[in-house]
Amino acid sequence: MNAKTDSTSTGAAATVTLSKAELSALTAKHLHHVADALYVGREALLGISNEPRFRNSDDSLNPAGDVVSKVAEFFDVLFDEVRKIATASDPVDPQMDEHRAWLLLKLNVWLSDDLADFSALAASLVARHHGVAFRSSNSGRAAA
Repeated sequence: MNAKTDSTSTGAAATVTLSKAELSALTAKHLHHVADALYVGREALLGISNEPRFRNSDDSLNPAGDVVSKVAEFFDVLFDEVRKIATASDPVDPQMDEHRAWLLLKLNVWLSDDLADFSALAASLVARHHGVAFRSSNSGRAAA
């Protein structure tokens, strides 16, 4: 990951580059922690953008509010990447699988509002976790 500022004739702009490979290299536990931090940051930014100083008289965002909104949108993009990576991951360690399950459940709650989908996801993640835990606890027995 790198961050830089670029001073040009149009002004200074900041960019952050975070590769998919960097996120994919994280364990489920660390990806879970990143998602928690993104959530807190996003919620704080959205709360700030509702302050009167970030609004015009017609309640639309003023230029400062637009900047804050763009940063929150960046967090949304990262959330989506974290979701894709967590969904595609296949941890065999029970603790990492549990972190993956909690992460996917949290993301589903944060990004969706369909109770039936949430219930189905929870049931499938619990079933998967029991399978991972069972295979992990019995892996030594099969070799013996």
